[in-house]
Amino acid sequence: MGLSMLTLVVLMTVALPPLLKVFKQLDTDIPAMTQIALTGVSWVQGNFLTAVVGTASFFFIFTLLRRVPTVRYWMDAVQTRLPLIGSFTIMGEIASFSRTTSLLLNAGVTLSPALQQGIKGTKNLHIKKALMDSDQRLHSGQPFGEALKLHKILPMMFVQFVVIGEETNSLAKTLRDAGEDYQRQLEQKLDSFLGMLEPASTVLVGGIVGFIAFSMFVPIYSGMKALG
Repeated sequence: MGLSMLTLVVLMTVALPPLLKVFKQLDTDIPAMTQIALTGVSWVQGNFLTAVVGTASFFFIFTLLRRVPTVRYWMDAVQTRLPLIGSFTIMGEIASFSRTTSLLLNAGVTLSPALQQGIKGTKNLHIKKALMDSDQRLHSGQPFGEALKLHKILPMMFVQFVVIGEETNSLAKTLRDAGEDYQRQLEQKLDSFLGMLEPASTVLVGGIVGFIAFSMFVPIYSGMKALG
């Protein structure tokens, strides 16, 4: 994929601009597909620096906004609802929280302090808020698993792990099992996604490069044929 992207950039910024000048001087009709390619080359020539600066500015502003707690919470809430990214985020956070809390419980730490340490390691504020609220309800006498049921963001399978663990007095084990299960699911889904993304991206970029190359070849071939 990286090589294909590099080829596309070199093609658009180095190889094609000279041909653009030649085609503009030709007093012949240029095929539609060639015109589309030339329009793309012209846009890249005129807006490449603007696009780079604009992209850098976007990420800079995005980073600044992430430092505002209310904005970050909203962004994190949106993130959990995005296709693929949302499920990856939730599985990763649940796996991390479950492993940390399980280790502390096995080490003899009582439930509430163990939960609080697990919550501290949670990066997504939307998920963290749900876990914190459940921990606060635990202090009020409500079982942790029952409190988790109030938050739809948390997977029901994870909630059931916790409920069963509390009912059987084996929360450390069930949290460990939950952490391992979600980590395994996350790795499998990531591998599957990346396995599809790489060939799809290569085909897409390769198709664009092929389209541009062919669109340049058509008028050149037509011109040579006319001269012959």
